[in-house]
Amino acid sequence: MAQEMLRVSREDSLIIWYDFYMNNPLTPDIRGIRKHEITELFPHRRIELHRVTLAPPLARFLAPFSWLLVTRSSARAYLIRIISA
Repeated sequence: MAQEMLRVSREDSLIIWYDFYMNNPLTPDIRGIRKHEITELFPHRRIELHRVTLAPPLARFLAPFSWLLVTRSSARAYLIRIISA
């Protein structure tokens, strides 16, 4: 899929990837993708990572304390990856 993404995109375009970075302990079929795996898929591209979303079960549990999470990026389970030339 990565090769097709590269094939159909222009040289100056961005690929935006929104996905897990952590494995789901309750669902072994859901596996996080680490930066080194993305780097292998897009070897000659610059990759930026930004943690953006809490895992839903964690978000529901922590909602009463959400004011504490504003600055805690380590609790975020999803990443936006921006892949560019």
